[in-house]
Amino acid sequence: MTFLEPVMSSPEQHWRAMNGGGKIILVFASNTLVLNAEDLLDDLDMLFELIPVPKEVNPNCGLAISFQEEDSPAIMAALKLAGLKPETVYRRIGSTFQPWADKAVLEEKNIKVM
Repeated sequence: MTFLEPVMSSPEQHWRAMNGGGKIILVFASNTLVLNAEDLLDDLDMLFELIPVPKEVNPNCGLAISFQEEDSPAIMAALKLAGLKPETVYRRIGSTFQPWADKAVLEEKNIKVM
C-alpha cells in the first residue's frame, strides 16, 4: 500500500468507496449557495466533500456537496435550518446518478414512505 491509498477499515467500506455506493450529491442553484453550505457544514464539523458537479448530472461547470448517505439526516436538517435548499439531490450508485430524496423530505411533502 502506498501512502496515497485510503485505509479501509472493513470490506464494506472498501466496496462502497470503489463503487460509489451510498454517496449523496447536492447541487445548488449557484456557487455562492454551495459555498455557504460548505461554510455551515465546516462550522458544524460534518463529514462531506466539496466536488465538481459530475458531468452526468450537469455538463456546466459548478460545485456540489457530497457525503455518505448515512449522514443525510443531520446534513439535510442543518441545511434546512439555515435556509440552504439544494436545487437537486442525487444518489450515486457506481457510475450512475439517480434523483433522490431522503425520508424527512418526502414526509415533509406528505409523500408516504414505505
